[in-house]
Amino acid sequence: MRDRTILRPAWLLCAAALLALVAAPAARAAEDEGFQLHLDALVFGPQWVDVDSNSAKFQEYTDETDGFKIPKVVISGSDPEGKRELGIWLKDVGQRDARYTLDYDVSGSYSFFLDYNKIPHNYQNDATFLWTRDGNLFEIAAPIRAGIQAALETRFAASPASVNFAFLNGLITPYLEAAPRVDVGLQRDRTHARFELGKSSNIGWGLEYKHENRTGSRPLGVAFGFNNVTELPEPIDYDTDDATLDGEWRMKNGALRFGYRYSRFENNIDTIYWDNPFRATDATNSGAYQAPGSSSIAGGARGIASLNPDNSAGSLFANGNWRWGKKFWLNAAFSQTDLKQNADLEPYLLNSAVRTTAGQLASDPGILPQQTADRKVTLTSFNLDFGTRFAEVFTFRARYRSYDYDNKSSQIEIPGYGRYHGYWQNVGRITPKYAWSRETISAELGWEIGKASRLGLEYKIDSMDRDFREVKSADDDVVRLTFDSKLAKDWNLRAAAEMGNRSTSEYDYYAEEWSFTEHGVPSQNPDLRRYDEAERDYERFNVTLEWMPASGWSVAAGIDTRQDEYDESILGLTDEEYFNWNVEVGYAPSEKINFFLHYQQADRDSSMVSRQSGATASLDPRDNWYADFEENNDMVGFGFNYREKRWSYRAWINYSESDGFLDFEATQGGIPLGNRAAAVDIPNYEDIKLFQGGMAFDYKIMKNTVVGLFYRYEDYSIDSFILQDLDPYLPGALLLAGNRGDYEANILGATLKLKF
Repeated sequence: MRDRTILRPAWLLCAAALLALVAAPAARAAEDEGFQLHLDALVFGPQWVDVDSNSAKFQEYTDETDGFKIPKVVISGSDPEGKRELGIWLKDVGQRDARYTLDYDVSGSYSFFLDYNKIPHNYQNDATFLWTRDGNLFEIAAPIRAGIQAALETRFAASPASVNFAFLNGLITPYLEAAPRVDVGLQRDRTHARFELGKSSNIGWGLEYKHENRTGSRPLGVAFGFNNVTELPEPIDYDTDDATLDGEWRMKNGALRFGYRYSRFENNIDTIYWDNPFRATDATNSGAYQAPGSSSIAGGARGIASLNPDNSAGSLFANGNWRWGKKFWLNAAFSQTDLKQNADLEPYLLNSAVRTTAGQLASDPGILPQQTADRKVTLTSFNLDFGTRFAEVFTFRARYRSYDYDNKSSQIEIPGYGRYHGYWQNVGRITPKYAWSRETISAELGWEIGKASRLGLEYKIDSMDRDFREVKSADDDVVRLTFDSKLAKDWNLRAAAEMGNRSTSEYDYYAEEWSFTEHGVPSQNPDLRRYDEAERDYERFNVTLEWMPASGWSVAAGIDTRQDEYDESILGLTDEEYFNWNVEVGYAPSEKINFFLHYQQADRDSSMVSRQSGATASLDPRDNWYADFEENNDMVGFGFNYREKRWSYRAWINYSESDGFLDFEATQGGIPLGNRAAAVDIPNYEDIKLFQGGMAFDYKIMKNTVVGLFYRYEDYSIDSFILQDLDPYLPGALLLAGNRGDYEANILGATLKLKF
């Protein structure tokens, strides 16, 4: 995380930047007195924050700290004719979540837009970190690892069975207790600039550039084996650049936009290395993937992992719209994107004790079948949308969409692989050239009933073709009925009903073997169906009603529900149902007062079936297990605003609650492992509560000066099986185990607002 002592005076630097931003227009104003600048808002003042824990959730995407704040600066400029306009917006000046925007427009000629947006993302605070980081290397002092390895070797020689969690926990805990604590989080700095020329001519041009620099860390799971899983703060330092040159040709009956976009991703840390806390020297045997444990204490002294590689994409695109008279229109769009990635390939592993079947050192990158990745993909998309009107009251619309993912990468064949940095697995693998295409065709007939209502009927076919997947092709047939109506002067209704059916080609049970050079018996169950490939029926219904019962009043309510049934799936997802309803009430009898109240409830229920198996998939349905998930989400909010001539008052409350429950039932050979009341249910499946409330008071002491006070309260709690009894060391896993749990916070501040 970035040092906050550096951030404290950052607002001074931003003030200097503000002067630089206005320097050019101000200089021009000196020459042309017709252009005037206005300080529409300058808000600053102190803020005090009191929070009862160091949970990362409190500032997950914000920067709330004590000190002097400049939450808002707005500057505008224009000439008397309104032909030249300038806007400058500064938000949270000098903070980690600041945003600075400039917009300059010369009517009918050109415009310039510049935006700089800072976005923090805090994952965990006070995480336990056993290693010390040096660039992309995570190290543990050699004497510490040597001591742990010696204790393991002595214990294993005396009694392999005694190398269990209790022993390992006692071995590693003293070092964890002495380990430093680190914060895990990112900082994203995004720049967006766009210049447009010829805005009022037949042909206009635009040049756009986007850049993002992302630095910090985020949790990453790596492993030396089943009993040695490690969570590290992955070092993040990469840049993304995106540049677009586009033109627009404006015609009498339409317009055509065309251009080229280039994107580049550069990772300044593309590989990481980390020390094995349980070994100081390399060793290998066939059970190393289970070390440290009763089977083995061998393994690699250091691990290696590749991070996101450098890559680029170039895209040629064009889209347009045309109209013929009042009855015909056509929209079309085309794009082709070439993606490339050719990063250097890392060795199989770093363990110097491991040799391939041919006797070569597996740590030697020179024995790789090729030295670079050579990944190439072409994405092609085409959309066509045609519509017409006939017989005065009928409309017809037809759409066609296609998307093709063409994998042109070379196919790599490897003779084997390094299993968890500890052993050579003599199993040949290949890289299948996964590819897919999708086509959607739809037609809609609309009937305008009178002047206030419209009825629509749509039929759609959505087809998917895949390479190297269990299902080669799948078709979704969808029928959709819509109705929009102004029922009365103060009533509006929108409703839709939809039904869909997915049919698939034959399921290929052996598809998972395509990544092996020698095909064997698949490990997955032949009755299992992935939800995105399984045959399915679904129904969806939604309705929205708007009512304005009296002057100043507005009421809106809606229902959205959907049910998916996978009746043909013996194992896998079998049913999923979603139900959401909301209501909102607003009242604004005058410019002085307004309030709103809203409530939303969203529930999701899903059921799945699978089968307990060993190394060989079980074909006995008596080994089935059943899981029913229930998710209930409630949100309520209230806001009140009151404004008089010299003072104003605002108050708001937001509350959200998410409750999840997993009902689990299992049998083995038909014998219950537990009844529904006593089985391994998960009652705290992500149970989260968040209350936010606050108020603000402003008083105008002079024409252009307003003083204000504000207060905000937050209370967050989480009861989740994911965080339950979480420690830095659990059986088989070393975790960061940082603080991202409950907190209660109070934020109090004062503001001075100036306007000139």
